[in-house]
Amino acid sequence: FHSFDDLIHPDDVGNTLENKIKAATFGAELFQTRYRVRMKNSQYVWIESIACVVRDPASGKLVKCVGLCRNINDQMVSLERLKNSERSLKRTQEAARLGSFSLRVETGVSRLSIEMASLIGLQDAIVHPNLATFMNLIAEGDKEKFAECVELAKLGQKISGLEISVLLPSGEIEFFQCSIEPERDPSGKVEPLFGTCQRVTDRQALE
Repeated sequence: FHSFDDLIHPDDVGNTLENKIKAATFGAELFQTRYRVRMKNSQYVWIESIACVVRDPASGKLVKCVGLCRNINDQMVSLERLKNSERSLKRTQEAARLGSFSLRVETGVSRLSIEMASLIGLQDAIVHPNLATFMNLIAEGDKEKFAECVELAKLGQKISGLEISVLLPSGEIEFFQCSIEPERDPSGKVEPLFGTCQRVTDRQALE
């Protein structure tokens, strides 16, 4: 005979409800945790447990624990695949010296990818850089050209092969080749813009 805890993956022992309750601050009543459990076929599946503790009104001591468990293995497997895909994309972008940005046309909210922030030397910035930050680094002349292409993309025109020079905070000048892709909602309206910028400084030097 094995107790339930005997079936929990060694790496997840600290995530059991029992351990979560023991480590909780006084007064905590609701707990949620995830861990892997070994099945009869010796395969591990992910389980999510949600429980509420009942305490003695006088002493505050735990009297009983009531909760439920559900199998979330499919969700966790899908999440792991997504993480692996994101890691693969990150490695590919790093190797290609490629970054990206997005811009919501309606709200003006924009964001640079982590790889893009790194390419312009702002990966450690306290406030994560956005498209305006990047545009402020673009050399005069190229900045106006880039801004014009953004406006054209908002109207639905796809932009490709746009080359610009960028003055990094370090004082170095880097060259980028940019593309901007307008994406449309079901009604055909352009909503988000997605852009990529590949650093081509080495190619420029050869030319």
